[in-house]
Amino acid sequence: MSSPILLNPIFSVPLDPVIGVIGTFDHRLSKPEDRKRAIFLVKEVADKIAKEVRMWNGCPTTVVYTEELVQSPETADKVARAFKESGVNILVVVCDTWSFPELTLMALRSQFSKETSMNITCGNSGPKPGVVFAQACSGMCAQTGVQVTTNIGSWPDFGENPCITAETTEALINWCFAAVTRESWRGRRIREFGHDSMGMETARAHIDAMRSIFGLEVIRDDMLLVAGRLDKKLMIRMSLRRYMVGLRKCSPVALAHSPRVMVKRN
Repeated sequence: MSSPILLNPIFSVPLDPVIGVIGTFDHRLSKPEDRKRAIFLVKEVADKIAKEVRMWNGCPTTVVYTEELVQSPETADKVARAFKESGVNILVVVCDTWSFPELTLMALRSQFSKETSMNITCGNSGPKPGVVFAQACSGMCAQTGVQVTTNIGSWPDFGENPCITAETTEALINWCFAAVTRESWRGRRIREFGHDSMGMETARAHIDAMRSIFGLEVIRDDMLLVAGRLDKKLMIRMSLRRYMVGLRKCSPVALAHSPRVMVKRN
């Protein structure tokens, strides 16, 4: 008979974004150079992301990758467990060849939440149709309500160390910045001044969208209510000072486009 575990929560901040880079592979390919090529592309993409992508505060983003290519449900489970233990919440998939989506990427993707951002970057090669795999996975994810960004890029068809083109890299880096920003917002709060009276959310559909899409909670300050308290002298000078100090500590701050509130002073 087991006993429940008592947790002692302490003050913390939302988890930082962690980008996980993986590669998929066709298990039917027996040439060692094909596997080396796929691993090289994973390393190359991970290096480029680690060098270029920064968080909102200028700090480098944590990037992890694995040389274990996802080519079966077993390898998908191993990579998914390693990524989850490392705190990965953003997925970048590099595919150079065709593979079977349900046995590889879909087996891995199902172990992460639907809110996990995922990018599939591939070349546009005839001999190595990774683009077909990318489109197939994108369609399968869409059928399950998961949005995936497909980056159809370009790199040489042959060679163990293919060089990814600058255009492909730029598109991937831009997406990573967006994904890192979205993940950085999740679990945070912004403050809005001068909103609907009494804090009602009538006809404020964007509030729910911000919660569901970006994970942002909006703290609203009714300036009319503050002005009324000042007029009725319900807020003494010391309380007002504490209130203003609290506003300065709240970051980031969202200023609403609302009519200016004039406070009458006796």
